Amino acid sequence: MAFTTLSFVFVFLPLSILLFYAAPKPLKTAVLLLVSLLFYTMLDPTNLLLMLLSITYDYLMAFLILKAKKDVSMRKLPMMACVLKNLALVLVFGLQQEIFHIEMPLGLMVYSLTSMGYVIDVYRGDEPFEKNWLNFALFCTFFGKIVVGPLVQYGDMRQDILQRKPSLTSVGNGLILFVSGLAKQVVLAGSAEEIIGMLQVIPQESMSIVSTWLLVLSFTFKLYFTLSGYCDMARGLAQIFSMRLPESYHYPFQSRTVSDFFNRFNITVTQYTNRYVYVILGGDTNGYLSTALNTLLTAMLLGLWFGIRLNYVIWGCYFAVLMLLERWFLMKIIVHVPVLFTRIYTFTMVLLSFTIFASDSLSQTWFWLKNMFGFGNSQWIDGYASYILSGNLVVILLSFFFLTSLGSLILRELKKRSPLLHDTGRVLYNVGILALSVSLML
Repeated sequence: MAFTTLSFVFVFLPLSILLFYAAPKPLKTAVLLLVSLLFYTMLDPTNLLLMLLSITYDYLMAFLILKAKKDVSMRKLPMMACVLKNLALVLVFGLQQEIFHIEMPLGLMVYSLTSMGYVIDVYRGDEPFEKNWLNFALFCTFFGKIVVGPLVQYGDMRQDILQRKPSLTSVGNGLILFVSGLAKQVVLAGSAEEIIGMLQVIPQESMSIVSTWLLVLSFTFKLYFTLSGYCDMARGLAQIFSMRLPESYHYPFQSRTVSDFFNRFNITVTQYTNRYVYVILGGDTNGYLSTALNTLLTAMLLGLWFGIRLNYVIWGCYFAVLMLLERWFLMKIIVHVPVLFTRIYTFTMVLLSFTIFASDSLSQTWFWLKNMFGFGNSQWIDGYASYILSGNLVVILLSFFFLTSLGSLILRELKKRSPLLHDTGRVLYNVGILALSVSLML
């Protein structure tokens, strides 16, 4: 029962909201935790025990750190035990998925990295020990973020969990954000997936330049709208239950540099790797070689967030090289180039990166790259690609539109000029995209 199913939207979510708001304030955390565990059980019942044992183990390690007080060696031991356990879980299940094609336990990356980050923060004195296991468990396993995040620090959720302030405004805003994410996932990512399916019918040797560009562009749309859609739904669900989650995708495709894109794409994962890897290793304070190695490692880790595959590692390396080139050489040029051209440069570099991310092998990546620039096939466009392009032109243009902040800017300006028209239009828009999403889910 995923977020994009009718049973979740019209049964599970409304019942969960009723249970949560009907519960007395002291029981709201317990009720929301039970809802989260029930959601997990319905999706991946065989791994529920693994999740509970894993986060409880990390909670005990944080407790041992607390008890060790100022004994540095005794504090370090449970912290290292936590780190090794979580890295082992991610590595073992990731390799199992890659080699034997056995699905990784649902949310393993999210709850493992979340609880590990918390233990490291307790060890460093950045976070207090949470005495109530229920609060900690909800922080790690809240059903809204268990699928793909966002990753958060306990400090980002502590006050919301301890001092809840439910309101109709919060519920309303949360529902609007959830519907927006649902539409991204169902309408835009779903349409991109359909285009991919049609293009993959074309034999590789018969693909034209346009069909190859359209295929890579569709893979890019699918990934972005899937991930940003899920994160919008997670943030919306959190607001419904009087909590806040940070934004994880902030219009990355209108970035002026690749470095800027890297910081606006999967923001919480980038912040996580910067906090627990890049900074700890010295960041950019120890010379060019150290900066290069640290940048390379954090970029590779962002790639590995999506799975343990060689393509994902190389995808991360690609970004690391471009970011280092920008930092050391290209920024002197970029600052003098008009914004439009720097955004075209960034979008092109990012789009080319998805030939690595989306391909089944490096040989396929190489074929796509050659074809995209006319070295593999002299044909500009084939009849089938022309048919697909003309039949999906509207959804492609809409996808480009929603990659940008134009919609937000238009709404902001409309609100200044005519609040009534803005509010009416917002209601009609959200009802419309909900209806469209539901019709595609049937």
